[in-house]
Amino acid sequence: YNTLQKLQNEFHKNIKLETIGQSFEKKNLTLARLSTDFKEEKHKVWIQCGAHGRETSTPIVCLSLIYNLAIIIQDKSSNKKARQKPSDGTCIFETEYWESSHSFDGALKFSINETLIDQFEFVVLPLVNPDGYEFALYEPGDIPLNLQG
Repeated sequence: YNTLQKLQNEFHKNIKLETIGQSFEKKNLTLARLSTDFKEEKHKVWIQCGAHGRETSTPIVCLSLIYNLAIIIQDKSSNKKARQKPSDGTCIFETEYWESSHSFDGALKFSINETLIDQFEFVVLPLVNPDGYEFALYEPGDIPLNLQG
């Protein structure tokens, strides 16, 4: 949650946080909504990560996605020109489909067609199963990580 709050503070015009419930162990389930304009009703793109306890890397991917989308949306909202293709071979605004690739420094980079930014609101839940995630980090072993049954 702290990382989401920091992202919202940095990109306050384009990110809204919403708690949609709690886990079995009463941890908040907080999602990030990203849009160029929250006043306009748009179709939603739902993205979720961390559904299974041992998916310890997918929440990080979702947080990286939120950050990269926020940068793209902020640039679009402030009428900045689309960023040029980076030298590491990743691309921004080149195709109609999501692309992800590893750059040589190990960072994940995402790209999306610029017109999709205007047409959709992105709703990202970075951690569906916080109980299993925490358990996997601190309690290694072969114990089932669905704590409800």
